[in-house]
Amino acid sequence: MNVHKLCFGLAFTALIGLVMAPAQAQETKDKSPAVGSWKFERESLSGSVKCKIRLTEEDGKIQGTYSDAEDVKASVDSVTVEGEEITIKLVFDNDGEKSAATLSGKIDGDTIVGKMNDGDGDQDWKAKRFISLEDAAGKWRMSFTTPDGMERNPEFTLSIKDGKPVVEFDVNDGDAESDEPPKISNVKFKEGLLVFDVELVFQQQELALEYELEFDSADTMEGSMYFEFEGMDQSGDLDLEGERIK
Repeated sequence: MNVHKLCFGLAFTALIGLVMAPAQAQETKDKSPAVGSWKFERESLSGSVKCKIRLTEEDGKIQGTYSDAEDVKASVDSVTVEGEEITIKLVFDNDGEKSAATLSGKIDGDTIVGKMNDGDGDQDWKAKRFISLEDAAGKWRMSFTTPDGMERNPEFTLSIKDGKPVVEFDVNDGDAESDEPPKISNVKFKEGLLVFDVELVFQQQELALEYELEFDSADTMEGSMYFEFEGMDQSGDLDLEGERIK
């Protein structure tokens, strides 16, 4: 086996630790079930587009903001909530030419299922609430395949300290040992998306990793990892998925 590929395969080891933080349910107990950040997809000429609506409540009135992957200019014109039923009116601005779309559906916990009407008829619409840091905190196991075809299942911990996300690793695991503890930096968590960088030295070679993980629920996630062995001209992106183990 190519020694460079072997080094890469061995460099990913189990990641451990767990510090759970209790969810602050009391703070949102009296808020509308619509409050929060929601993600969904809409169809455009270029295909499926990831979208986000953030709804807030002040003095009993719900307001919102809209954004998507195409950076389309749009605003939340109105939000109406009656029990579990919600209606959101969006106004799009295409170089001064405005158009409207209406999203309506039933709120069921962390999902909204209903219809989207953009003036050309109804289409199915499903939105999911972004996972909070409190809900995502725990121990996770990832699954991915290295360039040499080896299946890897590293584990990591996401915990909270002073309200901020903390990621912990352990490179001392059985048949693989790093030359020194890994350096973890740029840890950020926002609306269900966790990103962080890792630097470590393995067999006198510097290995840099960049993780981008999106939590689909409180128990599952998917994402990608960019790796680079400095001085070995070996780098690339890997798709991965993960599940909560504790």
